[in-house]
Amino acid sequence: MRASTGSRLASLGLDFGTESVRAVIVSFEGNILACTVDKYEHGQITHLGGPDEVFQNAHDWEESAQRVVKSAMVKAGLSPQAVVGIGVDFTSCTLLPTDKNGTPLFTHPKYQMRSQAWPKLWKHHGAIVQAEAITSSAAKHGCSWMSRFGGALSSEWLHPKVMEVFQKDVEVFDAAEVFVEAGDWFVWNLAGRSDAFQKNGLVRSACQAGYKGCWSKQGGFKEVHDLLDSMTIANSEGLDHTDFGSLVMTKLPGVVQPPGAPAGELCGVWAEKLGLQPGIPIGTATIDAHAGVPGVGVADSECLVMILGTSGCYLLNGDGPPAQVEGVCGAVEDGIVQGLVGYELGQSSLGDSFAWLSRVTNTPVSDLAAEAAQLRPSFPQPDRANEVLALDWLNGSRSPHNNARLRGAFVGLSLETTPADMYLALEAGVACAAKGIVKSLTDAGVPISSAVATGGLPHAAPHLVQTFANALQTPIRIHPHDQGPAVGAAVLGATASGHFSSVAEATKAMVSEGGRGVSGGQGGNIVSPDVHTAAYYEELYEQYQELASFEVQLRQ
Repeated sequence: MRASTGSRLASLGLDFGTESVRAVIVSFEGNILACTVDKYEHGQITHLGGPDEVFQNAHDWEESAQRVVKSAMVKAGLSPQAVVGIGVDFTSCTLLPTDKNGTPLFTHPKYQMRSQAWPKLWKHHGAIVQAEAITSSAAKHGCSWMSRFGGALSSEWLHPKVMEVFQKDVEVFDAAEVFVEAGDWFVWNLAGRSDAFQKNGLVRSACQAGYKGCWSKQGGFKEVHDLLDSMTIANSEGLDHTDFGSLVMTKLPGVVQPPGAPAGELCGVWAEKLGLQPGIPIGTATIDAHAGVPGVGVADSECLVMILGTSGCYLLNGDGPPAQVEGVCGAVEDGIVQGLVGYELGQSSLGDSFAWLSRVTNTPVSDLAAEAAQLRPSFPQPDRANEVLALDWLNGSRSPHNNARLRGAFVGLSLETTPADMYLALEAGVACAAKGIVKSLTDAGVPISSAVATGGLPHAAPHLVQTFANALQTPIRIHPHDQGPAVGAAVLGATASGHFSSVAEATKAMVSEGGRGVSGGQGGNIVSPDVHTAAYYEELYEQYQELASFEVQLRQ
């Protein structure tokens, strides 16, 4: 997208990540007018709990948003009247307990020193025991709806985290009148949390509720709450409850809407804080990775969007009804784009794995990549006796097992093995994991006709994408800009403004081919697979699967 200030109408996208918030202003013709970033003051808060517990300060989101929007408006040179829609994406499940008016519980003096009153960041893994208990109970009761989530709940998701509060600090649980995803809370905040938006007027995103809260378009939260009611759950005082699902239901008020549907209007207080006009329509929030789908020009089915960064997220829209996909993290109607079923699969660690290798070998990632470039095998490779095989589960397995307890491995190490050898093995390992993800989708009958890669890694490590293309034996388009989620949020804000009839129409105008200012859509570098590597990666994938099966058996 080229920079320009010629457009009269624009949308603001707010992209809340793990460490910072990004603001992007995009014209309705598809020009990025400004992009600014502001880092949270407190970042990831780890001192409040144990080693698996990570929190954030909601005030950071508010203060950083004020700074980043004002900076973006100055950079764009726009009048406040030019911005006519606001979209929000957020990490998920980042969960906070509030009172009925949406005031975060940790801000009350009584609860400031109680960790369970603080917002839990998406990567908070303090609820592993709770997730395993819910998963086990679902298997015992034969809950068929669990197939939409690969048969297992993650410790990162909504209900395990709420149960964790109940079992670690029931006083905080009782005081919490609302449990809300951070993205939904921020939209609620922007709308002023007026009488119309208090508790029962809260708007929740089908994306966040569906993928992280087991919500469905047909039954809402009923299936998971019925399951929770069938369990005997002890609170932090040791008292058993058989109505936990009913208790939780009272704390999840609000209406669920697809991302980009109008969720309210910017209140006067927040208009002044952001330097914008009051009354601007605000779109229903979405998960940060999922915003990257319209953000790279995809609003229809059959195009796999590979968001390659700290972790790997693989998103695909399909025509309904939801298919049963092995290892799926979620199959949600209206989850990404209204009218389609959005499939999510993923890798818990991608960029983090290469950062780990850099740390333990005391070698910069760029040096590892450069050394590995000199070692890349020619194909076909006749002798693999000294080859290292890597299992990429260094932060657990998201797809296909959704199990944070699983661990990674390197096999075939010798005294001659170098850090560059391990880098090559890890590169091939994450590509084999991606091959398994694609196979799960196609085996379930969900068609994939094209693939696009976005995020930080495709630009920083282009050969990684070549390895993926070789393993998948499919062309992969590297999207030319790396602001996919933020641009996607702006698309959702433009949709909420009413100037476009749907997310698909807004995507086509602002990002896809046909948008006058875009370099996205059909643009970008196409990485084609080397057909001579097909047999090599088929054999490597079989070995990868054998190693993965051994690890699963080892942890049982």
